[in-house]
Amino acid sequence: MGNVALRSAVPGLATMWLQWRSTWIVAAATFAAVVVVAARDAAPRAGAALPFTSADGAFGFHYATDLVKCETQDTKITSESVWAPAEACRCNDPGGAAVTAVCFGYPKDKFKDKPTFNGASFFVATDTNVGDAASCMAGSANWGDIKGENTTIGGGIFRHFRVSDAAMSHYENSDIYRAFRAGKCYEIVIQEMTTSPDVYDAGTRKFTKEDEAEVKGKLMQALQSFRFMK
Repeated sequence: MGNVALRSAVPGLATMWLQWRSTWIVAAATFAAVVVVAARDAAPRAGAALPFTSADGAFGFHYATDLVKCETQDTKITSESVWAPAEACRCNDPGGAAVTAVCFGYPKDKFKDKPTFNGASFFVATDTNVGDAASCMAGSANWGDIKGENTTIGGGIFRHFRVSDAAMSHYENSDIYRAFRAGKCYEIVIQEMTTSPDVYDAGTRKFTKEDEAEVKGKLMQALQSFRFMK
């Protein structure tokens, strides 16, 4: 009888072991999949955006991972500070009055075979010479007779100015958005610089409207996500 009972028990134990083994394999596979997904989500993806918050916590935005964070070596940043890398970072107010707090540039090497593209950037600055809302929203006298128009960004009212300049076949176009907040005159700027294709040989590849749309789209992502936090 003992041998009969043993023979009957063996298949049951084998079945239990197979079930346990299958459960363990499924659990291990599930865990591995979760780890892979988590690692994938943690790493910046092409076209993804990263958060930025100013040092004083006054504002924040999300910027495309394609952009380059610009830096300056100046201990005290001024309206004349030089930002690097120079080929990507055009970070100063075209009127020369506002002081840049943070700047991100579009990497010029992405269009190194199209020399008519000279650079583009997104930056946030403050005009320390302005102390009231009316003067802030009137714009800078250095921009010429440009009236601007109201627009909304992140729930706040801004005054949008379109400032253009040209010299020696070089063109600079700046979309400047001004708002007065907590006693400061803020500027959010998207700046683009190009060279006329006429100064290059006929076979030189041109910076196309499609290229411009790609660059502008990356910079607009930061603009459209901008929020005052104080």
